[in-house]
Amino acid sequence: KEDFEVFRIVNDCVYSIDSWKLDDALNKLRKISSLNYGGNETYYALSLSLMAEIMLKSGYRDQKRIYSLLLASLEVLIPDMDYKHFSISFIDVDSLRTLICLSQCQLDLCMINESFSLNVEISSYLSSCNLASTEKEKLIVMNSITRIKIFFFKMKYAAAFELCRKTYEKAILENLYYFLPEIQLWES
Repeated sequence: KEDFEVFRIVNDCVYSIDSWKLDDALNKLRKISSLNYGGNETYYALSLSLMAEIMLKSGYRDQKRIYSLLLASLEVLIPDMDYKHFSISFIDVDSLRTLICLSQCQLDLCMINESFSLNVEISSYLSSCNLASTEKEKLIVMNSITRIKIFFFKMKYAAAFELCRKTYEKAILENLYYFLPEIQLWES
């Protein structure tokens, strides 16, 4: 019973983060903690990842702390993972979301080549994996937003603007409207 309650709250938390309701997401993480993560190590790892994502979205500047949270989460979610060549493994939606956040955090830490390599691996994986369409499209848009930022860091402005346009169209087509403000921010 408690396990299912935590599962439900985790999903609600993801929705709150996607909708930029970060205070609500933080309250949901507190609730998960009060339920002792349903006694499940995976929910604890997901909570670390979701906290890191809230910190990224809120502009928290201690990127090393965020990076540590993401790595700690991934140690549980995908132990013994080779982050440079993971296309042969099965990776669940939550782990992919965490990897996308890791790529974003690497970029914020000026680990541009590592961020780009991870972003390319994620793109490659997403192009051939079998995930539910809605989740897959959401992850593709999230990863594309990180790629846009990488292009800006690399001063590849034409590529960034073209990807902004394509990502914006994909977000509209897939009804992923909550990503539009962030895409528009990078487009301007």
